[in-house]
Amino acid sequence: MRFSACLAVVFAATTSLFSQQLVTVVPTAPRPVCILPDGDRMHVLTDRVDVNYNNVKDDGDQEATWQIVNAESYETIRTLTFPWAFVTANRPAIDRETGLLYIGVGDTVWAYTTLTQQRSSEPVFVGSSVAVGLDEYNSHLFITQRTGFTDPGTLVDVNLLDRSTTSTTLEINPQMTIGRRGVFNNNMAITVNEGNYGANDGLLTFWDGTNVMTLGVGDTPNHIYVNPDAPSIGYVTCNGSHSVVVVELDGRYAIDTFAIPTSGYNGPRECTSFDGLLYVTSYSADVFALDAQTGALIYTLSIDAKVDAAGFYQNKLWVGRSYEKGEYAAVPNVNVYDILLTDVQEVAPTTTTRRAYVVTGPTISIPALNPDRPLTLINMQGASSAVTVIDPATMTLNVDGVPAGVYVLTDGSTSVA
Repeated sequence: MRFSACLAVVFAATTSLFSQQLVTVVPTAPRPVCILPDGDRMHVLTDRVDVNYNNVKDDGDQEATWQIVNAESYETIRTLTFPWAFVTANRPAIDRETGLLYIGVGDTVWAYTTLTQQRSSEPVFVGSSVAVGLDEYNSHLFITQRTGFTDPGTLVDVNLLDRSTTSTTLEINPQMTIGRRGVFNNNMAITVNEGNYGANDGLLTFWDGTNVMTLGVGDTPNHIYVNPDAPSIGYVTCNGSHSVVVVELDGRYAIDTFAIPTSGYNGPRECTSFDGLLYVTSYSADVFALDAQTGALIYTLSIDAKVDAAGFYQNKLWVGRSYEKGEYAAVPNVNVYDILLTDVQEVAPTTTTRRAYVVTGPTISIPALNPDRPLTLINMQGASSAVTVIDPATMTLNVDGVPAGVYVLTDGSTSVA
């Protein structure tokens, strides 16, 4: 069994409504799933829309596209429509130094120039892919592969200098992979493995080309975001756990868990940040602005559609409209909001500051408690489990037998702070 215990303040004592300052709507093809800032341009990638999931282009279906937009004027500079194929539109890799975008199209990974969208004459890699990641420090490309949603996958490391490859086995249903420089200046690949929905077996895989380490993060992790202001800190969005797990990437351990106020299949999707706030998209058609250090909910931005992708250009938040609110019909366009011109209004305070705990092992530790009061863990669906203190000195609880998941701890009268 894999063990981890994570803790964070997840809601402030007061929450706020966000008075929306919609600047403009950028027209796009249906289902924008990736927004990549690049200087004064924004790269917007839309996913293939296959309404009947039959892999045949029927009426109403749409190929994946890549749209380059001027971030100042919001005018489209150029658009590329990919062939009718599975495209890793939501998980490409961009190298802003060399001006290349790496993306899987069908069973081939290609490099495209970010200025002209010209495709490379030779493929970077031949083989299937569900995500592409880049370690720009060491010129390595990471290709995530899978054979099914309930099977382990493979990570292929492509050396971009000589095109040699190595590979390692991943966990169940691998998705997004990012590359970063390791603590010993070695290339490091970090992969988000979703696991099985509802099983709370989602993992991060850390691979340095030789050694593999895994870290449990919760139910159905979907995305990892590295904070540019603190590059050793990663935020892992878990839509099944309705949480964001904060990970120390060099130490490879979880340090916090922020609970997100979503439920059911409307969980959080991705993260981005600006000016000390973490912006979390969701299928509840909301973007939640959290304090990036404490997880306190500062305000909520209501969107008119389910949201996957988001990105910032200066103080402008670009939000991709993915599906109809409450439905799964693909919708087009990117909404752009001016964060600095917004009016944040406080609403009724919550009764207490809640904390979230991830249970994946027999014990958890918390910062403070009254060991004389009965303690109960309550999960996101309202199910409760009584727990006991086994070591007041270290504030450790016995949670052996408690189903793995994300919980709030209560002493019978209030949430334990």
